[in-house]
Amino acid sequence: MVDASQSQAHTLVRDDRQTRVRAIGDTLARVSHELNNQLTVLLGHVDLALLGADPASRDALRHVRTAGERIAKLVAALERLSVRREPATRGVDLVAEIKEVMDRFAHWTAAKGSVRLISEHDELAVVTDPKLVYEALLHILANAVRATDERGDIEVHLGTENGQWHITVSDNGPGFDAALSGREFDPLTTTRRMPGAGLGLSHALLAMAALDGDVVIEPKQGRGARVTLQAPLVPADGPVPPRTPRVLVPGQGTVLIVDDAPAALMEAYGIVAGAGYDVVLARGYSRALDQLTRGVRPDIVLAEAVLYDGGAEAIADWLAQRQQTAPVIATAFGAESPPAETQAFTAVVTKPFDAHSLTALLAETLASIRRR
Repeated sequence: MVDASQSQAHTLVRDDRQTRVRAIGDTLARVSHELNNQLTVLLGHVDLALLGADPASRDALRHVRTAGERIAKLVAALERLSVRREPATRGVDLVAEIKEVMDRFAHWTAAKGSVRLISEHDELAVVTDPKLVYEALLHILANAVRATDERGDIEVHLGTENGQWHITVSDNGPGFDAALSGREFDPLTTTRRMPGAGLGLSHALLAMAALDGDVVIEPKQGRGARVTLQAPLVPADGPVPPRTPRVLVPGQGTVLIVDDAPAALMEAYGIVAGAGYDVVLARGYSRALDQLTRGVRPDIVLAEAVLYDGGAEAIADWLAQRQQTAPVIATAFGAESPPAETQAFTAVVTKPFDAHSLTALLAETLASIRRR
């Protein structure tokens, strides 16, 4: 048993760590908002310049655009640090939730490594927010995969202790840099030994904080790292409905994502690429047509319904006129969803995106294409 003084000390450390990350995140998010405004103008001018540029200039401008898109992705991730999450709890099976996250890395395990689940339970039915658990575990597993990219062995352990459930991810990578001790959760803290922006642990910590939980980095003998997600154990009343199985086909489909808002573009990129799809980005209708005329042949197009120079319907018409059969999924904020009678789409997805729903729709759409 953990005595009261140890428990109180742990709570104080946890609260201090979460307060620190929130404070840093809020500051970075305010700066990021201003950066995003200027970035939107910059990328807009790049798009206009591309329309009339000679071949040599177009190549240089595309490099500028690529760099801008990378910055936009970072800006979107920084802005999310300031979002306060209200959990939507329900009865869920943590074993099933873990397996779904592990499925996101099937393309990596098939080529380079292994991810193994070790559970004390065949099913662990608890009351929690599955989206927050999914998000936190996704970040921790992604860090482990990046740390062990050459050839990795990762274990995910699920158990319960002292009135809490815990999910521990262990890897055989280089481990945490001793120079970062005490700052591992600070946004933008990373080591050059591992690629990434240094936001995964920050996002995981804030997701678990919304569940009155924590993320704990534990010492690991020998090589590697061990990170634990933990939250209060609230057993679910009655049986938990089984999760509907989904089949993803990671790395075997190309998705063209079209949006004129850098943050939305990068949010969609994170979800789609994270599911293992090859992704081509286009900021706006003209840029999308530029990609398509240059020979990009997407399996699916995910496009904003209303763009300043076109939209999802215009892209669908362009493809149909050229007898290209890629289905078009439109994206829009709920109030902006196009009426059914004007839709030339396979489906309409509302923003902000729900990762579960979007990846399920992509998988179902790709599967229907391959059944033809």
